Formats: sequence, C-alpha cells, structure tokens
Amino acid sequence: MKVVSRLSLPRSAYLDAFLIGAILIVVNLFVDFRDFGLLKLTPSPFFLLPVLLGARYGFGAGVAGGLLASFWVVGGRVLLLQLSPRDVILPNAFLLASLVLSGALTGEIQIYFQRMLDRSKSAGKEMEARIQRMGTNLNALRDSRDELERTIAT
Repeated sequence: MKVVSRLSLPRSAYLDAFLIGAILIVVNLFVDFRDFGLLKLTPSPFFLLPVLLGARYGFGAGVAGGLLASFWVVGGRVLLLQLSPRDVILPNAFLLASLVLSGALTGEIQIYFQRMLDRSKSAGKEMEARIQRMGTNLNALRDSRDELERTIAT
C-alpha cells in the first residue's frame, strides 16, 4: 500500500499562480483598496507569488510569477486608480524588476538544490548496490569457509 504525501500530489504552476494571485488580490482589496499592490508595505506581499512559484517549480515559473505579479500590480493600479501605465511603471520600476528577479533567483536556488538531491539519490542507489554486492560476496565467503572446514574435518 503506497502512502501519498502532500508533496507528491500532482502540481500545476498555473493553478498555484492563479490561487496565490487571487488570494493576494482579495487580501489587498480588503486591506487597502487605494494602494493596489500594497506598495506602501516593504516588502510588498506580491513578492510571495514569484518566490513561491520559483521555489516549487524552478526558474521559468519564478520569472513568469514575477511578470504576472508585476502585471497585476500595474494593471490594478491603472484600473482602480485611473492612472496611466507610465505613471505606475516609472516610480515603481525597482519593485517591478525586483518581483521578476526574486522569482528568477528563487527558481535558480530551487534548481541547485534539486540537482544536489538528484546527486544524493544516485549516490544512495550506488551505495545500495555496493552493499548488496558486499552481501553476496560475504555469503560466498561464508559458504567457502564452511566448505573448507568440512574438507579439513574429513
């Protein structure tokens, strides 16, 4: 009977991005409707989207999450505050770029640790094979010793 853990359930970056983004937008609308993107907070909670996606799915999903968060922040401010995109992007260019870069960095770190995990797993499999070969050799030596003892005893 195989036990299914929460970590082995099917994953979907699109579903995660939608859910995390929707939660962030709803929380933002309840907390401060006039400050879409919660830009007055440092760091903005919208950093969660690229960081969580990058940590779970890797570089591409992290960058996509950063772009999506940036798009939502700019789009929300344009739609809700009736600002032009230029008036939103220029003063917040560092934040918007940081959203994308945080996703990329987190994704790269995830890929690094995934490679380390893969190397550890392959080393573990190699060690298991060595142990099995040693067990086989040990059994062969015991059989040889027993046969030698019988031969000497007769």
